[in-house]
Amino acid sequence: MTIEDIKRINYIYYTSFRSFVKNPPSLVMCYFLFFLKTIQSIILFRFRYKEISDLLVVAPTLTDKKAVKTILENIPKENFSVWGNFRKDLPFALFYLRSIKGLSLFQKLYHSSSQEDKLLMRRYYYNFMLTYGIYKTFDIILRNNPQLKIIVFANDHITPCRCLIEVAEKHEIKTLYVQHASVTERFPPLHFTYSFLDGQDSFEKYKTIGDMRGEIFLSGSPRFDDIAKIEKREKVYDVGIALNLMDNKERVLELCRYIAAHYSRNIVVRPHPRMKWDLSEFVQDGCAISDSKTESSFSFLSKVRVMIANESGIHLDAALMEVPSALYNFRDSEILDWYSYIKNGLIKVLNTKEEVAETLKDGITLPEENIRLYNAAFHTKSEGNVGELIAGFVSDIIYKSEEKAYQNVFLFMQKSGDYFEYKSK
Repeated sequence: MTIEDIKRINYIYYTSFRSFVKNPPSLVMCYFLFFLKTIQSIILFRFRYKEISDLLVVAPTLTDKKAVKTILENIPKENFSVWGNFRKDLPFALFYLRSIKGLSLFQKLYHSSSQEDKLLMRRYYYNFMLTYGIYKTFDIILRNNPQLKIIVFANDHITPCRCLIEVAEKHEIKTLYVQHASVTERFPPLHFTYSFLDGQDSFEKYKTIGDMRGEIFLSGSPRFDDIAKIEKREKVYDVGIALNLMDNKERVLELCRYIAAHYSRNIVVRPHPRMKWDLSEFVQDGCAISDSKTESSFSFLSKVRVMIANESGIHLDAALMEVPSALYNFRDSEILDWYSYIKNGLIKVLNTKEEVAETLKDGITLPEENIRLYNAAFHTKSEGNVGELIAGFVSDIIYKSEEKAYQNVFLFMQKSGDYFEYKSK
């Protein structure tokens, strides 16, 4: 492994995480924390990993699990294994111990980096320092599990996944990717045997990134399958406010209070699952709270007439639920249009509190013609059944043949240039 390998595997941090770099620990403190966590992992005896069957599904986050949920529902449980909690399912003690040998590479990369990159590496030191150990450990694990035929990923950018993708390619193990969220041009290149993408927008972004490998299917995402199962219900809230980790709490409170004063007090606020805000002020102001750890975004959206959020993939969820939404900037920095929702006309931007209230009164038109850019299965026969389609493909690959897998795909899709797409009605 070289310093270029470490940079490539941690590509997403260079392109997308610089805004989170605030007062990183010193280099000495990074080494201290690394060795402290090494000792801790040994004491906790984290040397074992969850056993692997013919099919391994890698889904470490809540959104990843939602992406593969309907795939796994259509495969017998005894036929797959899941790495769903990295801290419990992976041998972190081995990651740390093997990474000690690679610290010289980390040090070399650090000293050859710009000051800006040094700050980034110190902020995410555990990813950069562990890359060597994770890669080497996965290399040994895959070598010792020759029965493994295919790995399904719902995440293509975090360090353990990037290591496993590269190790799987080295051992000629097939890989399959489904998106857990919309993507940006800042993602790593698409390097999978089979990629089942949300739609044309995702394909164009990966094409811009370049160096695409493997077969590509514009299938839509299985994470949207549950929409078809949600019962139509009477709306409970006039406005839903969905939050993300980059939002400024005071700006959110300010908008909620303005909406309550000038439109409706019937508001529900939904924090990001990893947010740790004290929400008591929202409750005191009369807002309801949606628990994103227990209530799906689709269930939340089924209860609201209109949604307001900053840049977030939940705007797409809203469009697929036929709930109008608009973007309001709750951050202290400018809007980046990460997912091209604005560029492609999926949502409109509201710049002031007054504009929000006025728009809520006038109503927001749902741009149905743009939705298929982000979910190719929208209004096709496969809508609500994408997980079943992918599950069948995976099962055929493992237990029958790749030829059989493609034969079944051809019942729904056709090759069109660089990708497969659904046949027209």
